[in-house]
Amino acid sequence: MIKYAELALISVVYFMAVPPGVPIIKDTNGEVLTGIVGPYNEGESLHLICETEGGKPSPSLLWYKGASKVIDESYEIMSPMVIRNELVVPKLSRRDLMATFTCQAVNNEISQAVQSSIILDMNVKPVTVSVRGKRKRLSAGKIVQFECEARGSRPPAVITWRKGSTRLKSSVDKMTPEGNISTSVLTMTPSSEDNGKFISCQADNIRIPGSAIEDSWKLEVHYVPQLNLRLGSKLRHSNILEGNDVYFECNIRANPWVSETGWKFDGRELLTNISAGVIVSNQSLVLQKVHRSNRGRYSCTATNSEGLGESNHVYLRVQYSPVCKPGQETTYGAMLHYPVQIPCEVEADPDDVDFRWEFNSSSGTIELVPTYSSGTKSLVNYIPRSDSDFGTLQCWGRNSVGQQRVPCVFLVIPAEPPHPVHNCSLSEETESSFRIGCVEGKDGGLSQHFFMEIRDQASNVLQQNVSAQTAEFTARGLFAGYTYTVTIFASNAKGRSRPIVIQVSTPASPESQTRQDDPWQFALNPMLLILCGVVGGLLSVIFMIAIVIKIHIIRRKRKDTAAAAGNEKSMPSSEKAGDNCSEGCNCSGRDEEKIRENIPDVVVFSEKMKPGEEAGFESYTTDNVHWSRISPNATEEYLSPQVKMKLASSKGGSWPQSTPEWPPQSMETVALQFHRPEEDSGSNDGNRVCLPMHTLPTIEEGAATSPTSVIPKQQIMVGARQTDV
Repeated sequence: MIKYAELALISVVYFMAVPPGVPIIKDTNGEVLTGIVGPYNEGESLHLICETEGGKPSPSLLWYKGASKVIDESYEIMSPMVIRNELVVPKLSRRDLMATFTCQAVNNEISQAVQSSIILDMNVKPVTVSVRGKRKRLSAGKIVQFECEARGSRPPAVITWRKGSTRLKSSVDKMTPEGNISTSVLTMTPSSEDNGKFISCQADNIRIPGSAIEDSWKLEVHYVPQLNLRLGSKLRHSNILEGNDVYFECNIRANPWVSETGWKFDGRELLTNISAGVIVSNQSLVLQKVHRSNRGRYSCTATNSEGLGESNHVYLRVQYSPVCKPGQETTYGAMLHYPVQIPCEVEADPDDVDFRWEFNSSSGTIELVPTYSSGTKSLVNYIPRSDSDFGTLQCWGRNSVGQQRVPCVFLVIPAEPPHPVHNCSLSEETESSFRIGCVEGKDGGLSQHFFMEIRDQASNVLQQNVSAQTAEFTARGLFAGYTYTVTIFASNAKGRSRPIVIQVSTPASPESQTRQDDPWQFALNPMLLILCGVVGGLLSVIFMIAIVIKIHIIRRKRKDTAAAAGNEKSMPSSEKAGDNCSEGCNCSGRDEEKIRENIPDVVVFSEKMKPGEEAGFESYTTDNVHWSRISPNATEEYLSPQVKMKLASSKGGSWPQSTPEWPPQSMETVALQFHRPEEDSGSNDGNRVCLPMHTLPTIEEGAATSPTSVIPKQQIMVGARQTDV
């Protein structure tokens, strides 16, 4: 069965919302802003424009700061499709740094609102600036450091140092990793001129005009007193004469103030001396009736906790008439008819001086014309022509101040040798040198020179001879550890002074001291070394001569032996038998000549025999001949058997006698005998050989006719050709 329902008609109206478009944020120039915008400077105004299009119903356009804070909900409908909201922040603060600004469009509560956001970047000013250690006391000339710190600036602040209006550059800057703290360290050396000046540290964000802040303070610099000395205001340097009053003024600058003041004259402390006209006060000095001795450099001093300060030097010039310069030679020696130069020197201010000379003697006064005059010095050439010309010379000077009151006096005396030096002192002693200084004696009126002689004390040999214009000597090149005799004297045209003798020992060197510890070593005198060298050379020459003579003798002996052997072979038997001369030793001329050829050359030495001397003779032996010297008083008992036999067989057979003509009184006489040593004990006859004295080459035949004769010593010495003793 079909049922029909009752139909009801219901009217339903549907409303559909259309969301608005995404808001667009712009600046006043119409530039779209997104993300991080800026940077904007602290203190500036911010003007943002937000627009959205479309949406149904018409949306609301709001500004938020941060997540939820509505800062502007006023908007305007520019057209049916465009809605605008302008946000104006009159003055940005550091709280706005990196803040998020959001523009939101919403037209219903069902759909999600649309929005756009920006983040605000900013430049901010420094917040604080301060200097550490600014209150400490400073000392002039000592290095000091100050540290300045600035906080809160973005970007970091630039720090600038100033002293007064002058910018200082000797600083080092740094910043923290966070970037909002800047520091700067200033190094400076304050001076006294900095006392009371202001030092400032300025922090500035250069992107924000007028953002600078500073910290400043007044410097307190302690320094040594600074002084300035000047002559009294009413005085002029060029018009101060002997007898005037003078005063000085001392101006002082010091921090802290001075505790003590003082005065100096030519570097020496000057105190109040009423009798000398010196009056000292804190900052003034008075000199009453000044004298030329007051000339010099003056200064004032002051002391505080920082030290002692001294002023500039002011030279006080005192003008005065001429006076004799001290220390001049006043006695001059002169020789007759020889000129002597006598200088006269004065002290004067001004130094333009005219001179006058006079000579005083027993015969009267004579005015002299100076040879030379210039400034404060004059010279006269004086010639004494007789004994009365020795006396006194006087010299006066005159300048613009006045005439010299007391003349300079010079005594002219006959010249003499100089006086000896005295008060000698030894100094600067080393191993090889020393220095001697002496006080000069009077020069005897003439120019003198000085001499030093150095001799080795052991050998007295002159080592050095030194001359000098003054009595100051330096000796070099000496030997260490030696003692020297030093003689010092002066000399002039008249002669030498008495010498002064000093013993000087040079210190031993370390090497020689080490050798002294060794008993096998000793120091050698250089002269001894030279002497030893000379003696050694002579001995070498003598030794070589002896060798040559020995070789000559050996060669001659061999030659004689060979000749004798040849004669024996060629000689008749009767002559050979007669060679022995055994029968009375009567040898023929040929035999004597043969024997003479076999006798070696000899030199017979002789000494004067004292009367009564018992010794009869001395023997001298050659290779194969024995010679004996017999004194004049010797008897026959001293004669050898060969000589006695010869005397018995010779004519007369007696000892030679002296005659008035022979020998001369000036000659020494000796007696000689000759014999050969026995060669064969089995045959006495074969060993008996007699030698007539006339076989000696240079003895005349009339001088000796027997084996033993008195022969002049001079003839023996002249006849000798070789020495074999």
